[in-house]
Amino acid sequence: MKQANILAGNFYWYANNWHYIKKWAHLKNVQSLSALNEPQQKALAALSTKTFEKSDAIMSRCISTAISLTWTEAQVHEKGAAFLKVIEKAIS
Repeated sequence: MKQANILAGNFYWYANNWHYIKKWAHLKNVQSLSALNEPQQKALAALSTKTFEKSDAIMSRCISTAISLTWTEAQVHEKGAAFLKVIEKAIS
């Protein structure tokens, strides 16, 4: 991505990101900052025995990239096109 001048904000977050279930040990262990009612506790306890292999297989192949809320639509498309070129080169 650096060679294609797609700079700052690209990262592989799968193994170290709390936005994905792999880092939700607090919920799998039925821990929360606020009180949980009984149905919530049961639902969360059920997570502790589940695996998410299909989701893991997909999510482990994802790359995240930063975007700016001030970008124009053209800038978003430009970054998308640059990503597409890099990806096509990598898989060819």
